[in-house]
Amino acid sequence: MSVAYRVLQVAGLIETKNERLLKLRGELKWFVELINKPRSEWDAIDEGEFSKLLREACKRVVEEANAVFSTCIAATSIWAREFRDKVGLNIIDEAGAVTLLEAVLVWRGNTPIILVGDNNQLPPPVMTINQKFENGKPVNAFDKQLQQPLLHALIENNWPYWLLSEQMRIEPGLFDPANFIIYDNKISYHPSSVLSAEGEMFEKWCGVFARECSGIFRHTPEGSAYPLLISVKNAYTFSEARGTSRGNSHYVHYSIKALLSFLKHNPSIMRNFETILESKVPGASSNQ
Repeated sequence: MSVAYRVLQVAGLIETKNERLLKLRGELKWFVELINKPRSEWDAIDEGEFSKLLREACKRVVEEANAVFSTCIAATSIWAREFRDKVGLNIIDEAGAVTLLEAVLVWRGNTPIILVGDNNQLPPPVMTINQKFENGKPVNAFDKQLQQPLLHALIENNWPYWLLSEQMRIEPGLFDPANFIIYDNKISYHPSSVLSAEGEMFEKWCGVFARECSGIFRHTPEGSAYPLLISVKNAYTFSEARGTSRGNSHYVHYSIKALLSFLKHNPSIMRNFETILESKVPGASSNQ
């Protein structure tokens, strides 16, 4: 849950049975009273104090947390910096796309740190290669060096690491292309991995969608689902400095088209979605 969500629980705007948050509700009475007060009834003092009270509420929520999740950059915000000296363990996820500079932003050097990531994923998005001076030299002379993640550097310098050789988060079959192309088939599926009901729906729908797009579709082996690959030229072109490329627009178009087609041909998924939406937002519907 986000800090904002937890703060709203403290304020009583979202239900909670968390004893720590209920304790904070009693300790932050002024904040709770103010955030529940109609904005039209606020006076000048309320307007002036709200930001300070909100920051204090956020700070207290984080202090009560057993674990705090943040991006490396967000952890450098003024109010969050003091917590970096209090953590007992730093864990950096998606470390295959984290530079050394980003890592040291959150690591104080005197606490254990664990890097978790994929050494073969896309590198950090340092996108300044097209920004050049009049003489043609790049503005960022360290562009290539910054694109090497810390995880890469440590492995190349023979630091010890543990390789997870089992894939436990994707439907059987969906990982096969990446496993063949990138990992030389060294990654296996967990023995308990079986195609879910949703996976079977996806596999059957792929053929329908391929025909809708006038494409060619071949069924995957029974019990697995291969990814649906749509060839859209320049869909991932991010090196262009002038706004969103036409390829990205096509990518979004086909993504929305695929989602609507899947929901149309799998009404049970839509009913489940409506049930979830109703439980989260009373009175809401999928049409909204």
